[in-house]
Amino acid sequence: MKLIYPKSFKNIKNNKHINFKVFFDKNEINKIISIYSKNVTSGNWFDYSVEQKTNEAVFYIFGKKTPVAKYRIIKRQFNLYKFQVLDASGKIISMSKEIDKALFQIDKDTQVAKRKKA
Repeated sequence: MKLIYPKSFKNIKNNKHINFKVFFDKNEINKIISIYSKNVTSGNWFDYSVEQKTNEAVFYIFGKKTPVAKYRIIKRQFNLYKFQVLDASGKIISMSKEIDKALFQIDKDTQVAKRKKA
């Protein structure tokens, strides 16, 4: 018999919550990387990093010559809005239950920046 555990369950013996790490799945990473690759080829973005924490996973996007991430895409484990996109100052740009809707604002912002350059 195979046991299936929820993302968080209460340990009866110690009366503590046991949390599992949050990861981006393959579909979510593909959507993020597709937007990232478009902006790298256009010269807007330079590097990225991924961090897994106990209750969230974070995808950092860096611009050229900046030590601070230009965007942070956060996937949370226990939240009404599972995905959040924050800018460099920490301001929430978009929140959504679906990755597509959360990434729409980044894609929209970078397209406006491309038009301003031209």
